Amino acid sequence: LHAGQVIPAACVSIIAKQIWPEVLVVWGGPHVTGLGDAVAADVEKRSFAADMFVVGHAEETFVDLLQRKKISRAESVSRPGVLNGRRGPTLPPVFENLHLYDNPPTLPAQTTLGCAFGRCAFCTYPALEPTPKKLPLLYALDSVADEACSLGASIAIKDSLATPLRLQEIAACVAGRAKWSACTKLSNKLDSPTLKDLSSRGLATL
Repeated sequence: LHAGQVIPAACVSIIAKQIWPEVLVVWGGPHVTGLGDAVAADVEKRSFAADMFVVGHAEETFVDLLQRKKISRAESVSRPGVLNGRRGPTLPPVFENLHLYDNPPTLPAQTTLGCAFGRCAFCTYPALEPTPKKLPLLYALDSVADEACSLGASIAIKDSLATPLRLQEIAACVAGRAKWSACTKLSNKLDSPTLKDLSSRGLATL
């Protein structure tokens, strides 16, 4: 969830509980993470919206909850609370049902958690993810580039802002197998030879 999704999500949660009384409703994402302390301090007041609130990166936590290994709805209703998420290992992304999307598709890939810059006036990264973390390109990007190549697809790099060095690392990994796009900040390190090199290895939109 981001802030703009909270009210509609609360409506969906309330309706879901009316239709399926045993459903376990779990909220997570940047809004919940940013308000983690406030949610924890008054979790009973927010229990109408969700049974559990998960803070931080929580891929492994959500898998645990879906498999009901860690908690049942009955337990959560008796003691609603906030869970600190567990991210788990970096795994190659899997894309399914691509026939439902535009052809050729654009496949997302994320190679960095957090933001290497983190200096924008409105930025929440310093508070939520103060230390950027590079993900192994072998798992985060290489298989995506292979699949994009086989599908004739493009790749959208979802990193918040990629540094010039990270752009070069991404370019070396993609190695022209597919067109790709990324976001960055203006930098005099992005000179003409560097941009030409990135373009020769697949960078189409920056």
